[in-house]
Amino acid sequence: LESIANKYGVTPRELVAANPQLLKPGDKLTIPIAIAIPAEGSSSSGPTAGGGGSTIPATPKRTYTVKAGDSLSGIAVKYSTTVAAIASANNITNINNIKAGQVLVIP
Repeated sequence: LESIANKYGVTPRELVAANPQLLKPGDKLTIPIAIAIPAEGSSSSGPTAGGGGSTIPATPKRTYTVKAGDSLSGIAVKYSTTVAAIASANNITNINNIKAGQVLVIP
């Protein structure tokens, strides 16, 4: 399931949740939609506070340093997020190509 989840940018946990029945060879899987979370600071068409000049403090970014043997799906499960969200936050185009020592922002 992990390799299938990686291929579609979801976590194994999300894949299992979408397919709670016992699976056997030849069964069709339901693949949940991976939702990308917009990066912080991206432009928004929503309302803005006017005149007051107040600001909302930035939330500190979580980071994770990739270790040998890590996969994005494993990291996503550890931080309760999705492969797609991590890939989007780090501009990763090939989810199977991360390297030990790489520092990832965790959304």
